[in-house]
Amino acid sequence: VVALAAAGLVLDGWPKTFFVLPEPERRPAPPGIVARLDLPLTLDVDAQALYQQTFEEIPLYNGFSGYGAPHLYPMRELLLAGDARILQALTSRGAVGVVIDHHFDEKGQHRQFVAAYPGARLHESHATWSSYVLPAGQAGDLLPDRAGQPVPIKSLDAFPSPPHTPRALDGNLRTRWSGGVQRAAADFTIELEQAGRVAQVVAALGEFMTDFPIRLRVSVSPDGSQWEIVHDGDTMLHAYYAAVRYPREIPLVIPVDRDNVRFIRLQQMGWGKHDWSIAEIQVRR
Repeated sequence: VVALAAAGLVLDGWPKTFFVLPEPERRPAPPGIVARLDLPLTLDVDAQALYQQTFEEIPLYNGFSGYGAPHLYPMRELLLAGDARILQALTSRGAVGVVIDHHFDEKGQHRQFVAAYPGARLHESHATWSSYVLPAGQAGDLLPDRAGQPVPIKSLDAFPSPPHTPRALDGNLRTRWSGGVQRAAADFTIELEQAGRVAQVVAALGEFMTDFPIRLRVSVSPDGSQWEIVHDGDTMLHAYYAAVRYPREIPLVIPVDRDNVRFIRLQQMGWGKHDWSIAEIQVRR
């Protein structure tokens, strides 16, 4: 019975036709680079990038596997937005070779974006692909790392979900306070035990790697009535650096650099398809 059942399973699952795809054309990276980036970032291009990388000993910024690295999502969003800051970040360690698949770049938007980067040089151009060299940028990171000592927090308040704010102080990166899907304004207010100098606010995403705020406004106050805005902008690049530096925590570091601060208010002002989440919050002096 076992033999018959096994034979039946084999016959039922045996494919009638084996599809063998032709070997993809070789798309070598330009020489003299420290890393390679294949565009656009799609599953097909990522898989092809990994195949191409097997022929050369050059690190790859994107690829295909069963694991999605935390930095890939903000990197992809910055590239899709045509934000040159991500190219500055990628070239901060040395020259980068960019290989672009024309089939997935029919309108040439990625080629225009890369070619417009200061110092970019076209290396090869073919009917189906092109390669560029981006020169090494300024050494070091574009955004600061977390630093300083934590400041004691007295209380937290938020809208929406004020009862869930303690999750941002429970030391567990698997729990979170959430402001909901970023289609409405939300805020998160921190009260310190006493007024003093604040250098940074650090909001960790933890396991919620896609939930950085599209546009974040950070304001500070000595008394909770008079507020000064210290940051107003996107946090995609912050999320990229956070994921590269600390992939388990993904701490977004927002500089404050103000004295006599007792209250800190974070407001989500943008529109996006993911929640705004805070797994852990810290204030540092």
